[in-house]
Amino acid sequence: MGSIEKRVRDGRVTWLARWREPDGRQRKKSFPRKLDAERFVTGLSAEILRGQYVDPAAGKVTVAAYAAAWVSSRPHRPSTAEHQARLVRNHIAATSLGRMRIGDVRPSHVQAWASDRARQLRPSTTRVLVQLVRSVFAAAVVDRVIGVSPVQRITLPRHEAPRVVPLTVEEVRSLADAMPDRCRAMVIAQAGLGLRVGELLGLTVADVDFLRRVVHVRKQLTRDGKERVECKTPRSRRDLPLPQVVADGLAEHLRAFPPRAGLIFTQPKGGAW
Repeated sequence: MGSIEKRVRDGRVTWLARWREPDGRQRKKSFPRKLDAERFVTGLSAEILRGQYVDPAAGKVTVAAYAAAWVSSRPHRPSTAEHQARLVRNHIAATSLGRMRIGDVRPSHVQAWASDRARQLRPSTTRVLVQLVRSVFAAAVVDRVIGVSPVQRITLPRHEAPRVVPLTVEEVRSLADAMPDRCRAMVIAQAGLGLRVGELLGLTVADVDFLRRVVHVRKQLTRDGKERVECKTPRSRRDLPLPQVVADGLAEHLRAFPPRAGLIFTQPKGGAW
């Protein structure tokens, strides 16, 4: 698996360790003592035999650099990619953890970083961030950049989500009555169908089957309102029963505000919300 060679240069003795990586590439590293070189080669040989070899030089990349490269390589939707890139910039690269070499990170470093983030962010955001870091280090293990992930047994402050209390029928009616005429049907549709905001604003006339009382959720509007895109996951694409009260509200809305480019809900000037 490896060999050791004595080198003498200018009266100075060093020991050169040579080995071949699993892919056949030959590597070498110099040591001042023979014992250090022997231990190094022995350790590497054992790792190669166990299938746990890690390139000694690979761990020198910083956490921030590796995380940014990993996020950019993922097949995410543009909005998700931008969100994750922003998390890396603001909460990894801008911290001491992000500036560390990935091979030097220990569980205690990750715990200190997570505790610091928990003091500044909402619990839900902190958990998303920790999961991102967990995925980054897991990828580093697969890439043989590190041997073991340091993201282990991370403790976060206990958080109990507030109990969700749905609006009553009267509250929904009051809210709808308080809205501008153009937006009143949005409240009725949202309460009766339970759509995400992007799905609601992206509804087209073709999505609503008044005859069969079904709403087909296939696409959603982007945050900037510039385009309709596929729903995020296959599970998000679904067919929903159309309650009579929602059907009546949408029909009345379409009579008062004809659709533009197929969109049911549009701004006064005709553009998407």
